[in-house]
Amino acid sequence: MNANTVRIIRYGNPVDRSRNHATGELEAGMSCYLLDERGVAIGTIRAEFADRKDVYIGRGLLVGRGADGEALVIDYRLRRATARQEEQAYYGMSRAQYLATIQQQH
Repeated sequence: MNANTVRIIRYGNPVDRSRNHATGELEAGMSCYLLDERGVAIGTIRAEFADRKDVYIGRGLLVGRGADGEALVIDYRLRRATARQEEQAYYGMSRAQYLATIQQQH
């Protein structure tokens, strides 16, 4: 595995190159979120992505950062994320565990 190969989660259908919505220009790769060794997103996933139906998980070659600071990858291998993988990336645990934690705090 290449030293720049990273674990990723992608919200929305995969593309060769993402588009910078502010300028309309193509970026150097596909935008995504990086995952740590537990499958938890590094950084905060934007809330509007939480209800997307097309979510993919896999690995890609990190080539830089997009205009919004997001990771950009090429040569990726993806598969549809399971509900559990998606919840782990977003909450750091299952959604049920997250909600139980919130309830315990109140």
